[in-house]
Amino acid sequence: MSQFCTQNLNCQLTDGLDMAIAFTDYVNTPDGKTLVADLNALAKKPSVTGLLNPQSLTEADMVTIARSLIVAVQGADPMALRNAFNALPLPDPVKMDLQPVVNDLEKILGHPELMAPVRRSLNCLTTEDRNLDTVRMIYRLAIEEQCPEYGLTRLTAALQGIQDVDQRGSLIFIVGTLARAVRADELAVDSAANVCRTVFSTAKAPGEVNSNAQLALPVVGDLVKSGVVNEGICTIDTLIFGCAGGAQPACR
Repeated sequence: MSQFCTQNLNCQLTDGLDMAIAFTDYVNTPDGKTLVADLNALAKKPSVTGLLNPQSLTEADMVTIARSLIVAVQGADPMALRNAFNALPLPDPVKMDLQPVVNDLEKILGHPELMAPVRRSLNCLTTEDRNLDTVRMIYRLAIEEQCPEYGLTRLTAALQGIQDVDQRGSLIFIVGTLARAVRADELAVDSAANVCRTVFSTAKAPGEVNSNAQLALPVVGDLVKSGVVNEGICTIDTLIFGCAGGAQPACR
């Protein structure tokens, strides 16, 4: 993760910011809302949840799927995406349940404001992570080791919970606004990239037992458990929209 913030020829934080801006705009469109609804529905499909175990889906399968989809998305060709999807090593019931999301992805391919930063970000991923260790990490945590925090049900429930708490879309609004503000300031972009490299660094400083990543990430987890995230969403919602309509779910 730290390598993705190196600000080199292949990886630029501006690409991630452009992608964040485009996606926060897109999720407020009818097609974007359909994508969110389809993803929520997909996570509840027995065919999908039943696939997420080492006996049904191997690490090699996961990497093959990721490589195929990355190539198809980089080409921004709906037909290539469809062909790549049909060739994936997945059972037919899973492919059938995935059809709505594939249809949503085909629509995204027709949005250059989205696809341009997505393609550049995927280029960063494939050049800095040629072995797709990021994909392997997710597989080992979520499927091989069955870490509950990385389980599909837990993650989708968390996302659904954010939607329930943030019914007016304040979090999406502020993410887009902050991304635009940082994107417009070259110094802010470089500073944010430096923070990203530092926080996710796994290198241990002289005399230190733990790396920055080992020190920082548990603190983030503690903030979530303490309800600081909900309080933050409540504050953002109130600052943006005021107190009209009474207390919002995040404030209860």
